[in-house]
Amino acid sequence: MSRVRVADLSFQALGVVKEPQFCFVAGALAGEEIEIGPIYGRKKFPQADLLRVVKPSPSRQQARCQHYDSCGGCQLQHLHYPEQLSFKEQNLRYQLSRFAGLQSLPKVEVLSEQPFAWRHRLRLHQRGGRLGFFAANSHDLVAIERCEIATDGINGLLAWLGPLVAEQSQHISQIELLQDEFGQLALATQGLSPLPQDWGPQLLQSAPVANLLWWHQVSTQGKGQGLNNVYGLHSQQLHPGQHWLRYRLGELEFQYSPLYFTQVNLAINKAMVAQALDWLALKGDESVLDLFCGMGNISLPLAKQAARVVGVELSQASIEHAQHNAKRNQIGNVQFQTGDLFKPRGQWLRQPGSVVVLDPPRKGAAEVIAALDWSEVEKVLYVSCNVSSLAHDLALLLPKGFALSRLSAMDMFPNSYHTEAMVLLTRVN
Repeated sequence: MSRVRVADLSFQALGVVKEPQFCFVAGALAGEEIEIGPIYGRKKFPQADLLRVVKPSPSRQQARCQHYDSCGGCQLQHLHYPEQLSFKEQNLRYQLSRFAGLQSLPKVEVLSEQPFAWRHRLRLHQRGGRLGFFAANSHDLVAIERCEIATDGINGLLAWLGPLVAEQSQHISQIELLQDEFGQLALATQGLSPLPQDWGPQLLQSAPVANLLWWHQVSTQGKGQGLNNVYGLHSQQLHPGQHWLRYRLGELEFQYSPLYFTQVNLAINKAMVAQALDWLALKGDESVLDLFCGMGNISLPLAKQAARVVGVELSQASIEHAQHNAKRNQIGNVQFQTGDLFKPRGQWLRQPGSVVVLDPPRKGAAEVIAALDWSEVEKVLYVSCNVSSLAHDLALLLPKGFALSRLSAMDMFPNSYHTEAMVLLTRVN
């Protein structure tokens, strides 16, 4: 056992101890004096367990979740929320400075909402009839009865579903619980075999809410297929009638299937899209190219203000969702098409229009940045779920004649170390 001082927080919110021996300590905060156990792990990533906080930081608080010390879902519940936001802002600044070479940055505009009860979809694993999350850096299941960052509706489903899943544990490996903006609840289970035909109706009759939507997905590719990866999955609908969840963005209403990607934090999603519209300040004569457009979450609001929008996305199902929502919202000046943006091809590469929106996955957008003709582009809006890849992509974009005009840290995942960002680039004359 050693008594040490925590010098800083890493980008993964681990305490950084520099003396007498460098190591990372989960659960520690900058400035604290702590006692740690023996150092272990890889040479490039030495770790030590936190045994006791001797002198706590003024920013330390008691975590709300009873599973916090063992569950790997949250990393920052022990840090006051305003300091969480400061940590994410500092991390964003550091990444852009180090990897994009940006020493002078505009003010970071922070988007945040409530730190608890924000998650509108929650994925859980099943082991031995128990539902829960994996512990940090392992596949050990931490069984839970309640998740503090999930909505009350989802927690109500979780409390009801837990004992029942044990009856069909041989058929179910993962479960995703969802609640839309209007309170509609849905359940998506996944396994290697179909559920018995009579079990679904029986379960729906005992549900704590009426009109519960439920799908069971049967994997045809073996274990390890995630619920968001629907390739190789056969869907078994276990409820009658309509099958859409919904959310609103201004005057637009989006319908979506629980089986495909949507943002888990609906409040931040609304704020994010509103900020995108405000920053771009379209005049009505622009042609917009939205790359990695998903189901049109940004494309369709932009189409209400632009002359023309083209959205490109790899997932055929997402494109069908986007086309469906364009039709039901009576938006006719938008075109959606499938395309692999990591192997980009198409007319839009040569004629992207005056505004380009990038909203890539964690990998970033290096391939499409290299392939696109940027000569006529006046504005670039980049929405990032990985500030490290954002920084590397900015190093590619800025030399093409752009300047960084606006910068935002968006707290899509409160109580975790994950930072999402938005930047606006404008053409330098």
